[in-house]
Amino acid sequence: MEKERLKEANRLNKLIEEHEKALLCFEYDKNEYINDIRESNGEEKLPPEYESTNPKLIIEYDEFDEDKYRRQLPIPMVLSEFLVDAIKVAIKENLCKLKTEFEML
Repeated sequence: MEKERLKEANRLNKLIEEHEKALLCFEYDKNEYINDIRESNGEEKLPPEYESTNPKLIIEYDEFDEDKYRRQLPIPMVLSEFLVDAIKVAIKENLCKLKTEFEML
């Protein structure tokens, strides 16, 4: 395999891994895929309270009052559900394209 082709394969592989990790933010894997990854990295399993099938988006921003701190503002659930579905579809479409491109190398 030539050097440029190998670099492109590595780049695509990294993008595929990033998309798969991003998808885990929006889909709960009942097979505990994320916990398998964490264990292989020497980390502890996630506690049960992090096992959610209903993700909710938040907006996080800096609060510039007397005390500087990060503030979280939940997006209304109706909008959050719509955005989560749209994000999942976009991630899955990109992931499919990346895998196809990787296999064509």
